[in-house]
Amino acid sequence: MVLDTNKVWLGAMMNGLRCNYSEFSNILAKSYELGIKQIDTSPSYIGGEADNIISKSIRKSKNKEFIINTKIGRAYKRGLDKKKAYLDKNDIKECLSIIYKKFDQINIGSIQLHINCEKKIMEEAIICLINEISKKQIQRIGFCNINDSRILELISNKSISLNEVSCQRRFCLGIINSSMTLPIKYIAYGLLNAGSILNELKGSRILQAKDSEEILKRDLFIKSAHKYKVINENCKKYDVSIKDFALALPQLLNYENYIIGPTKLVHLNAIEKLQNKEYWERILLVKKEIDSNSLQSQKWQNIK
Repeated sequence: MVLDTNKVWLGAMMNGLRCNYSEFSNILAKSYELGIKQIDTSPSYIGGEADNIISKSIRKSKNKEFIINTKIGRAYKRGLDKKKAYLDKNDIKECLSIIYKKFDQINIGSIQLHINCEKKIMEEAIICLINEISKKQIQRIGFCNINDSRILELISNKSISLNEVSCQRRFCLGIINSSMTLPIKYIAYGLLNAGSILNELKGSRILQAKDSEEILKRDLFIKSAHKYKVINENCKKYDVSIKDFALALPQLLNYENYIIGPTKLVHLNAIEKLQNKEYWERILLVKKEIDSNSLQSQKWQNIK
């Protein structure tokens, strides 16, 4: 067993900011070689520029088998207030029109509800998306950072099966994690917590981000956890990069999919490394060590 790249999604949130068209085209080509064919995006990313880069890159690519997983609910075009929710029928209709036009002839796997707001508004949006499934425009609907009980509440008495539902949740080393109790597709994102588990934050571009305070809070939560120390020690013991372990762990904890966000071609080197069987065996030894120590009772569930 090695990393299953069929389960990996290519995150595109930084396209147009830290990754231009030329670089993403190279990333896309290499991703295809590695078996990564699913892309996570949203019309709200960089004012739509992320989608522009993805669409252009796929159309110029000789490989057309990519699948788009996108979102609704946040500002879907320039000029809209980014603090407001956009889930009324007219907004959804316009947003879907933009998505379908931009990704014409490109398969769309799922559309997520990007926000969690009033139940009635969410339910009406879900009905709209169920209609898109019935028209075979999409394969399933998704939720972003919504707990299982809320998902069940929202889809109750709706004409949708659980295998047509997914949920994307923040994950990092099992320190930031959440329970998975439903038979739906769970998707891990934020595997490296904006890269802060790897980098010294002093002078980092992370500190200039609008959500830098939130990132720093998560960074402190991760690095102050006893589990982080144990993971770090065992990664060093078996000569495994903690970055690589962070990328491998969602598969070992049975997430259906996991999102990576390369902004440079070289960032895909870790995925190639995780295709090496001997290296993957060392990854498994790290996890075995952690499972067998006093942390076992926590079952990787430091929920944040």
